[in-house]
Amino acid sequence: MQMNTFKIEPGYTKCDDVKHMTFPQFTEKHGRAYRSKSEYQMREALYLENLVQIDELNCKYPWRSGVTSLTDWSLSEIKSLFGYRPAMKTEAPAPTVSDGAMDLHGKNALPQAWSWGNLSAIQEGRDQGSCGSCWAFAAEVTMRAHSEIHTAAPKKFSVQQLVDCVPNPQQCGGSGGCSGATCELAFDYVMKHGLVVEDDRPYTATDAACPSSLVEVAPNTTVAAVDRFGVEVHQAAMEGRSMQGSGIGMRGWMRFQQNKGLEMMKALVVQGPTTVPIAASPMLSFYFSGIMSESGCDGFTLNHAVVLYGYGHDDGQPYWQLKNSWGAFWGEQGSFRLTRRSMEQEESHCGWNNHPEMGLGCKGGPKRVWVCGTCGILYDSVMPRFTDF
Repeated sequence: MQMNTFKIEPGYTKCDDVKHMTFPQFTEKHGRAYRSKSEYQMREALYLENLVQIDELNCKYPWRSGVTSLTDWSLSEIKSLFGYRPAMKTEAPAPTVSDGAMDLHGKNALPQAWSWGNLSAIQEGRDQGSCGSCWAFAAEVTMRAHSEIHTAAPKKFSVQQLVDCVPNPQQCGGSGGCSGATCELAFDYVMKHGLVVEDDRPYTATDAACPSSLVEVAPNTTVAAVDRFGVEVHQAAMEGRSMQGSGIGMRGWMRFQQNKGLEMMKALVVQGPTTVPIAASPMLSFYFSGIMSESGCDGFTLNHAVVLYGYGHDDGQPYWQLKNSWGAFWGEQGSFRLTRRSMEQEESHCGWNNHPEMGLGCKGGPKRVWVCGTCGILYDSVMPRFTDF
């Protein structure tokens, strides 16, 4: 049995004992039904060990750790949730387009705080289960949010279709589906093939065969160009051509300049939520509330996809507002807040990811990549483009 052991920085002071729910109370709350007595005993041992870790984390860090739906999981099981592998950006020059979509307002016009937390796409807790499908959930939640903002008929889309059907030919960190893929691949797939609603293809947290009608067959139907703000804009290869993504109101997608944040923040305020990567540490599984500092991250090793939907201040402390896919019983109703620096500081707070194969490497990609922002949040932000009704 693999117990969970997290590195706690020296110097913390033991806190007063906190009364946690018992293991039987935990199993009842989260509907656990273990297959055997031995599995029950193993999970109970993990749970009790994790309670010790939670108490230690609360003595060291200002945010609150607590019992979540993952508290009976092992370290390897928690790591299996980190299924985000952003595609490696090529260095080949792209043509410049004068799209104008990002010419929104000046830097000083950005509001001091902003949140799309009123959207049902953000408020509903989503749970990826034991499948490494965070990339698919981040993509679906973002598309659902933009559908809610920009169209007259917002819909809840099928995450399972993305898990089953999005191709990953370059094996970016895995073979696709529950083994990991990218938000870029998800958006490009939807542009070409469309996306059904959740009721038509419900989520099962497992890999399944993709219907032949939805398999990737036309790889050259979208084209990328870079606008004058450095934003990579993806749209139909032929002007005026209607693609399947238009059925849900989607007309393209954008990837913001790596390790830059201003255009991303402008688009966040005016257009809607965006997907971002973070370097998640296993201790994130115990996050309960508050503003998590960077100590809760794993350096710059990007391994998890979440949805950025706002930013603000709490008692003078700036934060990013992010939606996770670990259920409504995790964090702040499925979301969390992460410490935020000024944009200049975020863009200069960088480090090498020396292990891209652990979270973001594609076959034949570089051995290390330069990553910026708190927990690497600026490295690979991607957003769908929807048509206003």
